[in-house]
Amino acid sequence: MDREIQILLAERAIAATMNVYCQTMDSGDNARWMDCFTEDAVYEVKLPNGTTYATLNGTADLQKFIANYPVLAGHRHVYVTPTYDVDPRCRHRRCLGLLVRAGR
Repeated sequence: MDREIQILLAERAIAATMNVYCQTMDSGDNARWMDCFTEDAVYEVKLPNGTTYATLNGTADLQKFIANYPVLAGHRHVYVTPTYDVDPRCRHRRCLGLLVRAGR
């Protein structure tokens, strides 16, 4: 039972972080957005057509990216609840996000 509780708590923590990620990216709260990542984070975004939008490694890349990221009226990042692959021994997490654009 302890393992199941650990998995549920890990899933909740990931969901909370992803919601902060979306809210702060859309509001321009860059310092709080940076708090979503570890110093050695690897951030990779693939577009629906499979092309890579961004591959960032570590704090410096993340700071440069978010400093230049445009906050656009009507654009919202939305976190959808994915199926998690949570392995307590591994620090890697994968999830699916969605960007909603007004008028589309």
